Amino acid sequence: MAYHSLKTRLGLLVLVALPLWAPAEVYRWVDENGKVHFSDRKPQGKAAAEDISEAVSKTNIDDSTQQNQKLGDVFPKETAAEKALRQRQTQERQTRRQQHDKDCKRARKLLDVLRGRVYFVDENGQPYNISERERKEREAKLQAEINQYCG
Repeated sequence: MAYHSLKTRLGLLVLVALPLWAPAEVYRWVDENGKVHFSDRKPQGKAAAEDISEAVSKTNIDDSTQQNQKLGDVFPKETAAEKALRQRQTQERQTRRQQHDKDCKRARKLLDVLRGRVYFVDENGQPYNISERERKEREAKLQAEINQYCG
């Protein structure tokens, strides 16, 4: 009985694996208009088709699963805590980037205003003037913010 079961299993294994061993054929031909075609079936009619199966057999093998398994053996799997930490760090980077974008826009707008005709108003609503030196200092400070947040 055990012999029959082993024979059945072996037969089933061969049937399942047979498509993996079957050679795939690839044909290349050029039609009357000079257009190049590729197919797994030889074309009917007068077109002369070249069998290029050997040339492409190595390029059509997908070993990504095997390579991923090998990498998984070398590098430990990411734990749930590590994944959560990585996601939190990514979110924090995105939040910082959004804040930098806002700060960048604000600094550029203020610099444009400062470079134009402008007057300043104190907290009581009274206008006041600043010296050219103070305006240049404010301009330099805004330019430093632009370099920090926009770069």
